[in-house]
Amino acid sequence: MTVAFAFVDQAGLVDYAGHAPALPAGAIALAEGVPLADAHLYLWSGTDWSARPRASAPAQVDTTWTWTGLPTGAEARVFDGEFGNRLATIPETGGTIEITLADAGRYDVRLTLPSPWLSETIALEVTS
Repeated sequence: MTVAFAFVDQAGLVDYAGHAPALPAGAIALAEGVPLADAHLYLWSGTDWSARPRASAPAQVDTTWTWTGLPTGAEARVFDGEFGNRLATIPETGGTIEITLADAGRYDVRLTLPSPWLSETIALEVTS
């Protein structure tokens, strides 16, 4: 039997996760039921594991998507989903990011959030 473990940085973020016959020196055992592939989704507080914060799904009205409750320093980078060109970079203002996409097509939005928040890429579709 093996033990699932992680090494974490000073902020409690997972630096490396793996399995070993015994817990390596300096490693922390992963919480029961946490798949090794999902270790990066968790934060070590010094005493226990918790899910890293992440943005809630954006509200959509027509071709406008709005994220609220974002941390200071968040930004969204909008890319053309077909060609990969960066179209815009939008910083949060008062915890909110609003994106309006007027042209039909597929867009990828890279929501970049400060640590320990989880950044993510979201595909958005605008139909004519």
